[in-house]
Amino acid sequence: MEQNLINAELPAADAAIIDTAIETIKSKTNFSISLTPEEKSGLVKMGNVFRQPVLISINVLAEHPEIMPGTFDIAQFKKDYNLALALQPISQKLHVLLQAIDDTIMAAESDSVAAMLEVYGEVKTHKDRIPGLSAIYDEMKSFFPRKKAMKQPAPAAQ
Repeated sequence: MEQNLINAELPAADAAIIDTAIETIKSKTNFSISLTPEEKSGLVKMGNVFRQPVLISINVLAEHPEIMPGTFDIAQFKKDYNLALALQPISQKLHVLLQAIDDTIMAAESDSVAAMLEVYGEVKTHKDRIPGLSAIYDEMKSFFPRKKAMKQPAPAAQ
């Protein structure tokens, strides 16, 4: 094979362990929610701009809770902030892992297609010499439709 970007296997036992780990993550984050794109666009985002003011606000409320009306839930404010802080490193690690898995899938699929093209070439070469290959060639070539050549317009009369 001319291309071999990845050389690995995932045994079924390891896949089962990974699946269990994912289920554990899901059960430990069972509070997670899903937002629609419209809901996301309507939210105020913390980003880097508001990170420091949020922290200042928490510190101010720790020393002066009396400045807020009784309807303001200081404990919930801290809880939301602490949840975001706790989930951020987990999210970053999962994003890195997911990107690596996606890249590995892409490489493995590319290796598979490149190998298939080599096999197809050999089937095409040997289809008339080895019994049974002609039918396989006919099946495989259906995945490679040939483009019809466009007719060249006749030269304009001068």
